[in-house]
Amino acid sequence: MTTFKQIACSLVSTCLLGAAVLACSSDPPGTSGDSASDSTGSGNGGTAGNTGSGGSGGSTGNTGGSSSSGGGGATSSSSTGGGIPPTTFDESACTIFVDAATGLDANGGHAKNDARKTIAAAVSIVKAGDTVCVYPGAYGAFKNTVSGTDAKRIHFVSVERWEAKVTSSMAPIQNLGNYVDIDGFEVTTPNELVGVGISNGDGKLAEHCRIFNNHVYGITAKTGKGKGGAGILSAGWVTDQHYRGTDVEIFNNFVHDIGNTTQYASLVQGIYIAHPHAKIYNNIVYNVSGVGIHGWHNANYVEVTNNLTSNTGGIVLGNGDDPCNDPKVYKCPFTDYFVTNNILYHDRAGIYLYPGPNHVISNNDFYMTTSIGMNALTVDPQLVGYALAPNADFHLEAMSPMINAGLSTHAPAIDFDGKARPQGGSPDIGPFQH
Repeated sequence: MTTFKQIACSLVSTCLLGAAVLACSSDPPGTSGDSASDSTGSGNGGTAGNTGSGGSGGSTGNTGGSSSSGGGGATSSSSTGGGIPPTTFDESACTIFVDAATGLDANGGHAKNDARKTIAAAVSIVKAGDTVCVYPGAYGAFKNTVSGTDAKRIHFVSVERWEAKVTSSMAPIQNLGNYVDIDGFEVTTPNELVGVGISNGDGKLAEHCRIFNNHVYGITAKTGKGKGGAGILSAGWVTDQHYRGTDVEIFNNFVHDIGNTTQYASLVQGIYIAHPHAKIYNNIVYNVSGVGIHGWHNANYVEVTNNLTSNTGGIVLGNGDDPCNDPKVYKCPFTDYFVTNNILYHDRAGIYLYPGPNHVISNNDFYMTTSIGMNALTVDPQLVGYALAPNADFHLEAMSPMINAGLSTHAPAIDFDGKARPQGGSPDIGPFQH
């Protein structure tokens, strides 16, 4: 098992820029490469603000339910204990159809009986306002470069939740357009050199985008020579505006087994954000060889609320490296991190925020993890069936101390199942509302 002392000596500030991956690791104060002080953080084993350590081997798991929110069209869901609910997208909203079983890429793609076969072929006819409905089946990688508008978003959606399975020897899903939704896909890759499952804005700003309801797992993200990876990445990076993208939401995703979880890797993250004005909520993240949820570079005005992390390096938010390393070129404000209502269940480290004004750490539960912040709980959240295994159920038990224990400010209006929050006087802590 890697110790926190070993980790502190090995952390670096290194990035890889490219079409496949952009993932960096921050150096908490007290480790090499960082001279900051007066920071806020929690760790384990006496090293404040560490970004992770060696973990144990992982396995795929279930979350007990999911539902869409905010995307075009309607969904229906019914929770089925520890299993995936039968969630189906309303096909009346579809404008482009993709079906691996019956489609042909030579087809028009604008009717179910005239569907295209691959998502990549559908991307070639996408325009603002389109909803691309993808039916159950196995699909290769796709890359969208088309933008929607505020009034006419582009929505890529798996008609049956997690049944459109995207896998490839290259990055499975890449988005470079603005006003784009990625909704409900299962995403993995057999190639250990591929560093990211879903990539947003690595080459374009890709602003006003939403990534939700996806199942991302098995991203080996083999590291070396400064390379890193993430289950879900939002970079907001373009050649002349490094990490300047804005307004991205990442929510209701199930992300696990990212990196080699038997070996610590500081550059491999579960969910990674590198630009300002992002919201990360209602996600379940476990078995990550680096940090569970990580903001770096120009990650300011970031809300991390009602997530659950386990067997990860916890939650780390800060500014550093490009574009923040030269204030004469670009001044990063180091401000406004809101980290509330999260469950950190047996993580290798807790929550770490780099110093700055207007930060809030409140109403989080640190079970078997070092605690920090206001109104912190350190109790068993009493989940229905906690396990890092296929039969896991992360819902709250009827007597869970997480019920009504959350902070209303910044709490999302729905939970992982699509249930309205709150049900009582205050929202529950974690991704599920009881």
